Order: sequence, then C-alpha cells, then structure tokens
Amino acid sequence: MKLTYLTIALMCLMIRGESKMSDFKTGIISTMVLHRVNKPGPKIPEKYYNKITIDTSLFDFPKQINPKCIEIKSYIRMTFSERLRTSLIITVIIMIPVYLYRHGTESDRDFMVGCLVGSLIK
Repeated sequence: MKLTYLTIALMCLMIRGESKMSDFKTGIISTMVLHRVNKPGPKIPEKYYNKITIDTSLFDFPKQINPKCIEIKSYIRMTFSERLRTSLIITVIIMIPVYLYRHGTESDRDFMVGCLVGSLIK
C-alpha cells in the first residue's frame, strides 16, 4: 500500500504543475485523500430480514415426537414505490459524472478521469 502511494507521489512530482495534467493530478490526489479519511470502521450487522418463529407441535403430519420452536428468516421485500425512488436516486448519482464528462470543460473532464483512476488505484 505504501509502495502505491510512493509511486503515485513520484509520478505527480515528475509531471509539471502547470501542465495539462494538473487537473488529472488533482483528481487522483483528492480521491486518495478522501479514501484515507473515510476509512471503514467496525462493521455493524444490518438486519435485512425479519424472523418468524414456527412451533412444530402444531403440525399434524408428520407426528412430532420432540416438538420445538424454529426461527425462519423472512426477507423484507421492497414496495414498488421504494424501488422506484431507489432507482431514481441511483440514476441521478450515476448521471452526475456522465454529465460532467460529456458537457464539462476540459479541466472538469481531466479531474473526473483523475478521480476514476484514483478510485481504481486506492
């Protein structure tokens, strides 16, 4: 990991600051800094399902010798409106870099490409 940061730092030093690559450099550096700041913390278990308890003594067939209670995971399905809202939010998030790349200035494009390369390197 340290070797990667050293390599990127050396590459950025070799490229002149006033050249066309300065926006590209800025994109790579800002993405790497954001990645270092946003380190993942301890994972919190998320609940994607409800649990349903089934009592086997209530079954007629097969005959239960040792009845017991069993917990079964029941997944929560999203409603149509939730799926529609989620799709809209994801589309807007994806369209921001596409719009900047298509209609932005040359420096915006270089910065976006630098961010993409920096996120791949991280």
